[in-house]
Amino acid sequence: MADRSNAEHSAELSSAAVCHAPLVQSNGLRMVRIPVSSRIIKAVYFDNEDGSLRLCFANGEERLFADVPVDAVQEMVEAESPGHHYIDRFRHRFRRVA
Repeated sequence: MADRSNAEHSAELSSAAVCHAPLVQSNGLRMVRIPVSSRIIKAVYFDNEDGSLRLCFANGEERLFADVPVDAVQEMVEAESPGHHYIDRFRHRFRRVA
């Protein structure tokens, strides 16, 4: 196993902590974590009230989408490969805001 620097390890832990923390948006609504089994997508947060969706990826990147219907989120997390579903059918279909 390759040695990692303390900075790399700390950054990874920090990123993981952020992706696992309950999220409260600026409008006061709380995003709910939805379980997902994926090598690409590590965490999914969704706000059913306004359709906000936050995805945390294994590489540390995050994406925030707006106006996503609950059925589209359900389709993605229940897909045989949620990561490939995101790439093939999701990422260009919905409005990315961050």
